[in-house]
Amino acid sequence: MDFSYCLSKDVQLPVSIRIATLEGSYDRKQWTNERDISESSNSDFYVTVQLYGDNKPLTVPVRTSYKAFTNHYSWNEWLTLPIKYCDLPSSAQCAITVWDIVGPRKPVSVGGTTLELFGKHL
Repeated sequence: MDFSYCLSKDVQLPVSIRIATLEGSYDRKQWTNERDISESSNSDFYVTVQLYGDNKPLTVPVRTSYKAFTNHYSWNEWLTLPIKYCDLPSSAQCAITVWDIVGPRKPVSVGGTTLELFGKHL
């Protein structure tokens, strides 16, 4: 199997992140008041992705589209961010946050992580 390599400074494509599925269990009452929880028994989760460099935002957050979930949280969606790989600093990090809607216009962050896009060795 042959592999081709290139430098990120030569990649003129926008950064894209695939959001696949969310697994695990949760208790909605853990992060909100019971009266704030909407009538729906299923959570209205969505995911945001934002890029940072040197602890400053490089892009606005981009989010997954709405999906009516039943018991399996699967987006299978590519999010394209408004920045090219060649424009990323070596300190670039991707922040991924999972949100739940607990009431009208009441999103609550229920989890997240950050990932470094580049290694420490230059």
